[in-house]
Amino acid sequence: MPKKYDKDKDRINENVLEDDNGCWIWQLGLDNWGYGMSRINGKQDKAHRVAYRAFIDEIPAGKSVLHMCDVRACVNPEHLYCGTQKDNMRDAKERGRLPKTRTRLTEEQKKQLFVLKANGATKAEIAEEFGVAQQTVQKYWKEDNAK
Repeated sequence: MPKKYDKDKDRINENVLEDDNGCWIWQLGLDNWGYGMSRINGKQDKAHRVAYRAFIDEIPAGKSVLHMCDVRACVNPEHLYCGTQKDNMRDAKERGRLPKTRTRLTEEQKKQLFVLKANGATKAEIAEEFGVAQQTVQKYWKEDNAK
């Protein structure tokens, strides 16, 4: 890699702890999802993306940096690879990382959903009631509005 990444490599090496699985766990700030965050040249970016660029290569347009190890705070370049969002979702499904929620409601549940909505319940409250994602509730609301 070009010399311009030497400072990034040094910053990464100085701010990780290696765990028993060989993951380099980022020790500075994490975002709400547990990904390491780093400020490079005044710009905030995910630490695993910075590590990929510093140790491996530029990130191709339309690609994401994915973890083979499923550890979001890991920045070990040996655990990172480029892939599409579709690759990421396939990996998540295969590794059991996707939430296990019902995505369809029975006709009776749909009726209850609209009663709850009419009584002022939020999407979050309704989703919790039926054990589904808020997006599922939104889908039923949109279907109802389309009628």
